[in-house]
Amino acid sequence: MEGESGRIIKITNFPDVCTVSIYSLNGKLIRQLEKNGSNPTYMEWDMRNTAGKLITGGMYIIHIDAPGIGERTLKWYCSMVPLDVNDF
Repeated sequence: MEGESGRIIKITNFPDVCTVSIYSLNGKLIRQLEKNGSNPTYMEWDMRNTAGKLITGGMYIIHIDAPGIGERTLKWYCSMVPLDVNDF
């Protein structure tokens, strides 16, 4: 599952069922990912928002909601390196 940009974030240590919501610091929902009983304990995110656009560098809030288990909130800093179009 590699995006066009080749940028993938692997978020680890999840229960079988949970919802991951990624927000900007001002509270805007960037993307929501669902994990519904699949075996791996991780999720991959292509660093794109709900409109399919690549996110910018900066600070993000990741909220994890696991029914029957609880919630967790993480802070994540994204440092984007410009793509070198000459490598393609």
